[in-house]
This record gives sequence, C-alpha cells and structure tokens, in this order.
Amino acid sequence: MRDYLSVSNLWYASIIGVVISLMSLMRMMQGGINVFIGMPAMFFAMTLTGGMVTAWGHKAGMNGIFPDKRTVTGGLVLAICAACIFAVLSYFLIDPVARHIMRVSGNSKLLSIMAPRSVSGCVGLVLWVSGFEVMFFEAGAMSFFARLTGSKGIAVLGAVCFRMYVVFERLSNIGVHDEIAFFLVNAAAGTAIGCLLFARAGLPATALFSAVTSLRYFFLL
Repeated sequence: MRDYLSVSNLWYASIIGVVISLMSLMRMMQGGINVFIGMPAMFFAMTLTGGMVTAWGHKAGMNGIFPDKRTVTGGLVLAICAACIFAVLSYFLIDPVARHIMRVSGNSKLLSIMAPRSVSGCVGLVLWVSGFEVMFFEAGAMSFFARLTGSKGIAVLGAVCFRMYVVFERLSNIGVHDEIAFFLVNAAAGTAIGCLLFARAGLPATALFSAVTSLRYFFLL
C-alpha cells in the first residue's frame, strides 16, 4: 500500500483521472447524466483506479502501464490484428443479436447508447470503451488482482469474472435471460484479450484494441 498511497503515485493517478474523465464527457452527456455531478465522481473513481495501475502495474510479471518503446510498438501491432478479427466476429455474430434484443425490450434510450446511430454517438462510445472501460475493467482489475494474488493468470481470470458479473447484472436488469450466455462469452473473450495485452504491452495496446474494436459501430450507421 505504500506505493499506492505515495504522493508521486497520486500525482500520476490524478493525471489519469483527468484524461479518462474528459474522454467520458461525451458519453455522459449522451446518457443524460448531470456532468456537474458525473465529472467529479468520474475523476475521483478514475484517480483511485489509476493509482492501482500506476502502483501495481508491474506486479506478477506484468510490464507496467508504459513499457519500453519496442514492447509498446509490438503490442500496438498485435492489438490492431486482434481487434480486426474480434471486430469482424462481433459485427456479424454479436451486434445483430444485441440490436434485436434492445428493440424487443422497447428501451430505445438504451439501444441508442449501446448501439449508437450517429457519428457523435459512435465517437462517444469509442472514447468511453478505450478510456473508462479499459481502465476500470482491464488495467485496473488486472493490477488489483495481480497485487492481491501475485499471479498473472489469476489476475486475468479475476478481471474476466468481474466483467462477466457486471454484464450479467446489466442484462438481467433489462430482462435479457435467454441470450445472456452469448453476451457473457463475448465479454469474457474481449476482456481476456485486453488483459493479456495490458500485461504484455501496457495500456496503449489495450486502449487501441478496444478503440479499433469499437470502430465497427461506424459501419452500422
């Protein structure tokens, strides 16, 4: 905990909190969240989460938030390749089912947020998934579980289970039950890839993977 609570770590975590909060602003506005409440809350949450990443990102054999240039470059190339494959599979297998479920649920607001139909909506989604979701569900969760267990494999498993739980709760609350396993597998696969990229090549590769994967929503407009 000494590394986590240090002044220097708080400074780096605060920078992360500012950046992620700004990346989340468009998504908050599109979701109808009061930004005067949401932005301070987001900054606080992302500062706490970012502190885990900067303090414990080297635990369990991980390479930290920003490894050396060669490692980062290799990770970015790998992230683009993995993202293209994952995006194509999601485009043809996941997205049609997701849109159908949202339409059947009658929740047009949720549909517009989860599968936006405007350029601004897609931009907001890309910034959200490559910012908040990467930091909270992948980099943050990986760092926390790596610090807790000292095992990279268990850290990946913990992050994946955490993401699946959140997806399960969200879909259950809107009445999705029959197809829920479909979404859980998709969430588990995407999270596992993101976590492995973070462990090997740091935050840039993980963020790029999520961003490129989400670019498919532009083709659904």
